[in-house]
Amino acid sequence: MGQGRKKLNRSCHNAARKRSITMESDTQSQADLMMYIGPAAVMRSRYMNATARNRDPTPFPGSRSVTAIPMIPTKKGNQSANASPTNVLFDAESIPLVPTNPVSKSFTETSSGEYSNLAVMIVDSLFTESTILQNNRRREITTETRESLTKAMEALLDCLHDITTACTAVYFDGDELVRELFTPQLSFILHDLVHQCRFERIYGLSIHIAFIDRIQAVMPAAHSTLQRVLYETLLDFSECERNASTATEDDLYVKDTPYGQVHRLVELWSACNQYSQYCAYVYSKKGVAGQRVAALPTHTLLQCALVLLSLSGVVAKYRPILVTGLLQLFYMDYAEAGAFLRLVNAKWPTTSPKKAVEWMQLLDDVIQQCHVLTCNECRAAMAGLVRRVMRIATESHVDSSLQALSLLSASRVITCFIVPYPEQVTRVEQCIHACRSHWNEAVQEKAECLFDVLLDYLEC
Repeated sequence: MGQGRKKLNRSCHNAARKRSITMESDTQSQADLMMYIGPAAVMRSRYMNATARNRDPTPFPGSRSVTAIPMIPTKKGNQSANASPTNVLFDAESIPLVPTNPVSKSFTETSSGEYSNLAVMIVDSLFTESTILQNNRRREITTETRESLTKAMEALLDCLHDITTACTAVYFDGDELVRELFTPQLSFILHDLVHQCRFERIYGLSIHIAFIDRIQAVMPAAHSTLQRVLYETLLDFSECERNASTATEDDLYVKDTPYGQVHRLVELWSACNQYSQYCAYVYSKKGVAGQRVAALPTHTLLQCALVLLSLSGVVAKYRPILVTGLLQLFYMDYAEAGAFLRLVNAKWPTTSPKKAVEWMQLLDDVIQQCHVLTCNECRAAMAGLVRRVMRIATESHVDSSLQALSLLSASRVITCFIVPYPEQVTRVEQCIHACRSHWNEAVQEKAECLFDVLLDYLEC
């Protein structure tokens, strides 16, 4: 019995000794592995090893503490309940430093990644070249730009509630892929892209306008839908500005408002102009200049221009863009030009002298560069605008009176819209007579200059 007990103790002692030798050799092999492939790989090998499932959850001897980035730092007392997949606990030294500044996710960072591959396919199909033409400038598509395009397209696909043709995308390529995916929900896609233009940065390349341009190139029928969507977006922007009641004409810079900015919408309005296609159509002897072409409408864009004129500060900030766009639209359709001028006269800002001055400056630029205003379709509308300017010249506000007299003194206005019509000559003489009794001396002197210029033209 005693010998048996001694033999049992000796066997237990040998078994414990064998286990210690095994642990020492295992520790040595793990240290060698860490020297060559790093602690992370060793942790994975331990996790996959079936012999390590009962091992003590402590870092390997001779190795550094395992660093990890937990989603939520845990308290010290709850470490055993939040062990890592490698059965290694977090300690105080393994918690990284995290910035405390609030991080706001942008529109392109909120996508779930479900349509990442499809977004890459669409971007590659739309942007086959290495550059993007925008605002008459050709910009190179860098890796950063392509990533931004992919994120924006992925976010757009996430917004679409039903993409029934996504599963068949593998059967299409290039432009056919874009038509197959976008045609059923074209209106919603354009609404989303135009709406995001309001919240895009005002400098550099516009990702959403680039998408809109390429969609128009692939799907020419989308142009009329885009014009309608732009008009609705501008109306919504105007209504938001009116409700905010913080807009002033003295702002020199584009303000950052909760309802967005108008900068990209002005650029999009200019990009929607199809003047080059109209010129190609006329030069091919398929039409006459000034006549309406059904495939190239201008009515909605002129309505958009009228909304832009009503927004605060737009005429002062973007007058060159507005003048160029209006001239091109007037050349495309003389009848629509006359209708637009009548609307301008009806919507004239009578309660804001500063905005009235900006409108007269814009009108002066258009008159000096556009011969379309002398045609029969625009004659009556221009006569009404000239009478409006004469009434403004006799008002008490100095700046608006001086700008009105300056507009009436322009040689093109006198020769084209006053001297050929006796009734207009009579009205301008009455205007000069009223300005001579104005309370401001500068207005009186400007009226005398107008009288001298008018007299020179009448004597010729």
